[in-house]
Amino acid sequence: MTRSQDAPLYRAHTFEDLLNAVPTLFGFVPRESIIGLCVSGPRNRFGFRLRVDIPRRRFEDEQVAALVAEHLQRNADDGVILIGLSEHPAVAEELLHAVGDRLGPVPVRLKIWANAERLWTDLRDCPSEGEPYQLSAVHEARVTAVAAGLNVLEDREALYDEIAPVRGPRQEWMHDAAFTVLEDVCHRRDHVAEIAQVERLLDGGPEVTDGDAVRLGVLVTAIPPRDAAWLRIDRANAPQMHRLWCTVASRVPESMSVPALCLAGFSAWLWGDGARALVALERAREIAPDYSMANLLFTIVSEGVNPARWADIDPSGERLSPHVLTRRSA
Repeated sequence: MTRSQDAPLYRAHTFEDLLNAVPTLFGFVPRESIIGLCVSGPRNRFGFRLRVDIPRRRFEDEQVAALVAEHLQRNADDGVILIGLSEHPAVAEELLHAVGDRLGPVPVRLKIWANAERLWTDLRDCPSEGEPYQLSAVHEARVTAVAAGLNVLEDREALYDEIAPVRGPRQEWMHDAAFTVLEDVCHRRDHVAEIAQVERLLDGGPEVTDGDAVRLGVLVTAIPPRDAAWLRIDRANAPQMHRLWCTVASRVPESMSVPALCLAGFSAWLWGDGARALVALERAREIAPDYSMANLLFTIVSEGVNPARWADIDPSGERLSPHVLTRRSA
């Protein structure tokens, strides 16, 4: 679930344009998906959007339709566009109608469903056999997004590669280094110094050496340094912070990666990339089901909370006292 933020400007003039723009909204090419786009103004400017998998079991359709409608009602602007993508167009069409029936007063400006080759709409002049279209990696919508620095992957599973651990001898070296750093940090137990280290490393930008990534990963296993890093993330630097914390999470042992995964997930959510946020947070919860930060952020993202609301609770760059918490997990 995603809120639009600083997306590259692109105007879709045809249904084919719209379907080619969808991957740029989520960072990957959705398949077997129901998508809701909140739109505003006469030009249907995109705002909040969400994507859910089409259930494999038809008896779950009603539950999915209700979930999608609930989130769209909560975040609706002037109206919504509903999109269904499936190799079984009739299933997608039925789900779109089920969502539309639950939207109450929220206007549905368009319903469009498609398989890999043809699309249909709820407009009266749409032929019963649909219309041909082509999804292309070199379509103007995709090219515009890539030129603006967005990485559009071929499917959702590819998002997991961004947080996948390194392998081989390099992994062994970094894991040994992580435990060496952890031993040193635990021996010193100086959270003021740890926070200072974190801030110094973050000042260097999103590109970090393996050694610095390992040190960052170990340092944020303690709550005060982690929260100091958390407070450094804002809507302007969130894409770079997501890349940095994905790197950190991939360099440390799995047992130490959860704080970095949480920071990557938060960065993605604040940036407006709900898919990447959920991938990182789902992985964090798999590793440490009781880690409170992961569960809190997962709830926020899953419930479709608008990232703009973070400004209401962001303490404007204030640093947490290093004596508030001293545990190495939360």
